Amino acid sequence: MTDSPALPAAARRYLETLELRAASLPEAHRAQLVEQIAEHLEAAVADGDSLDETLARLGSPQELVDAADGRLERPARSVDRRATIATMVGVVALVLGALLVVCSIGMIALTGRWRSIVIAIPAMALLIPVGALLLTWARRRRRQGRTS
Repeated sequence: MTDSPALPAAARRYLETLELRAASLPEAHRAQLVEQIAEHLEAAVADGDSLDETLARLGSPQELVDAADGRLERPARSVDRRATIATMVGVVALVLGALLVVCSIGMIALTGRWRSIVIAIPAMALLIPVGALLLTWARRRRRQGRTS
């Protein structure tokens, strides 16, 4: 493929470099990559496209090999640590609050003493609202991160 007379010298050099850089790929994969790029370059030359622009769009031979081998760096997904921690703490607060409310209702049902409601008051007054606020805050923060 690299010795195609229809291709200008710059395109042939590009394909030769691509073959050298693709040495780490399996033979069949390497041959397919070089063949596809050669066909692309031949089509671009036949259509009268600028060879320099075509090569610039393709990127360097090493970039093509990395992409073919799956080694290209993918953009890291932005992780908002504060929102993640707020979500975890919010879930724990809600679960603890609900657990305390259920336990106090169970104690009232079993003992008949309404003093057990003292256990539910902190859960209803503190844990559940704090958990809900943290989850709401984390959700808003994540939405802002997506839109900006």
